[in-house]
Amino acid sequence: MSEGPSKEKMLEVAKTYAKNALTAREMTSDQLRTRMAAKLARRFPAPQFELDPDVVAAVVEEVEELCRSYSMIDDTAYSSRKAAAGVRAGKSKRMTAMSLKLKGIDGETAQDGLSDYDDLAAALNFLRKKKSGPFASSGEDPEKRKKALASFLRGGFAYSLWNRASAMTLDEIEEYLADTGRG
Repeated sequence: MSEGPSKEKMLEVAKTYAKNALTAREMTSDQLRTRMAAKLARRFPAPQFELDPDVVAAVVEEVEELCRSYSMIDDTAYSSRKAAAGVRAGKSKRMTAMSLKLKGIDGETAQDGLSDYDDLAAALNFLRKKKSGPFASSGEDPEKRKKALASFLRGGFAYSLWNRASAMTLDEIEEYLADTGRG
């Protein structure tokens, strides 16, 4: 087994990976750290090289801070964009928060991003997608409505929100979504 690569060589590989990865798609800082460490392990495989875990951690942290200083990663902005996308997609605040947690965003940062989450707009977008509630054709099949309600509740929405959204007319919904800009 040969001596491990120099810290400078590892920094070069990690910087190149981070630049290419963040150019291709947005990531959280946790995703970037995990993927950079994996890239270094693939680039300098164990049988040929002996990687010092402390050096790898230092390299990953240094590149992460560099990316943060250039605003290439920003977990708060990421969570805000995911919250807005969640409303448009008809996902509950609870499900969006769980999704952010899975991406490695800490609870406080996620709460900051979800602070202006509009569950009613998300519920209305959900019902529009399912063609249920006010969006149903006249004479909606009770079985279809029951399935839509079950899906609504499994999606993390409250039953009271179902009642509130279902009681709205199409004109009220369009006005509400236009006023909030979340339709």
